[in-house]
Amino acid sequence: MNHYDGLQLLALRAVMKPDGEARLRGICRWYSKTYNTPLHMVEDLPEDEVLTAYFETIYEEMDDEDRTRILEQLLETDEQKRERQRAKDAEEAEAFEFSRRLAAEEKQRQAKEKIADVQVEKKKPSMLSAADRRPAALTHEPRKPAFEKLEPDVNVKFVGAEDFEKELEGFGEMTPKKVK
Repeated sequence: MNHYDGLQLLALRAVMKPDGEARLRGICRWYSKTYNTPLHMVEDLPEDEVLTAYFETIYEEMDDEDRTRILEQLLETDEQKRERQRAKDAEEAEAFEFSRRLAAEEKQRQAKEKIADVQVEKKKPSMLSAADRRPAALTHEPRKPAFEKLEPDVNVKFVGAEDFEKELEGFGEMTPKKVK
């Protein structure tokens, strides 16, 4: 890295995350512009004079309420500063929790809208009566649904396995069965 690139990186870092020295250089530039003093001469002035002029200018531009608030903060003890910081942290945590809850509620609302947008297929009405739709586990006696009941002229004959085999003999053969 060349010298100029290094200086640019240092300047960029000072602007993005200013430390104490970077802030003092900024105040010196402000003083130089405000009082038409060359920067190299401002750097030779006592820091207290430059900083006092800077803070006086800032406080002159504030209203009385803000100046009073700054005065109270400057006169706080270390314990008071810690307590104020705790209160500020608690307020920020509460605001964060509130925004997190709002985001969760919004997510739920959007999910409900998506569910409401889904078209639900309506089931065709059952051809079974209410008694036939009843689960078999709830009834003690086996029931056949109405559509499975046979017409009066249809007969069903139950046979054993051997008789079944005899009935099927010749079924599927190419030659017709001899009629007796």
